[in-house]
Amino acid sequence: HGSLGDNGWYVSSVHVTLNASDAESGVNDTYYKINDGPWVLYANSFQVSNSGNYSITFYSTDNAGNVEPQKNQPLFIDKDIPTILNDIHRSLNEIAFAAVVFDYTSGVNRVEFYLYSAENPNGTLQKVDYSPLYCWIDRDVHHHQNESVRQIVYDNAGNAASCEDGWGDIGHIEGFVRDIVVTNTSITFRSVLAWKGLLPLLPFKYTITNYDGFVHPHWIDIYYL
Repeated sequence: HGSLGDNGWYVSSVHVTLNASDAESGVNDTYYKINDGPWVLYANSFQVSNSGNYSITFYSTDNAGNVEPQKNQPLFIDKDIPTILNDIHRSLNEIAFAAVVFDYTSGVNRVEFYLYSAENPNGTLQKVDYSPLYCWIDRDVHHHQNESVRQIVYDNAGNAASCEDGWGDIGHIEGFVRDIVVTNTSITFRSVLAWKGLLPLLPFKYTITNYDGFVHPHWIDIYYL
């Protein structure tokens, strides 16, 4: 038992219950193992907590000494939100918003691009991108001077995270992320950002939002390179 997300992935810890029956001599014992772990005598339901791909193998014996053929049940858990960063490129008349996204468990499914403003806080969907480039090009920049862009990434389990440009004026933003180094525990990168009329050294804010409704802000320093 657990919270089932998308595409057969659970998005919570999973309680596993094994049931066996034998109409003649009765069930003696049930054994199980997780992936290549040791065999365990089953007594009560057990919990699988960490994100990952699992294979649960099990069998039972009866009181007459018969041994059931081993059975296998795959189990997929992804409790982690994906990671998303802005990658913004500007030319004279258009801006390309590319999403730099990572998900180590179920994988990235899609990125949605929204235009939003104070008058339209929920935003208007501009594009749903399933391709690995995850990019939307705004070719109507002059009509979007007072709007911002929100990018939402979904993994294959249905977990989501968002990234916003944060200024409310996409006509004055240009920049890009470079030199990205990704490990299992961290992401480091450099970024270029220019804001017309202001100093070249600026703070930049991006947020990650999970389905629990909590917004987790992260501040990084952006240096003009």
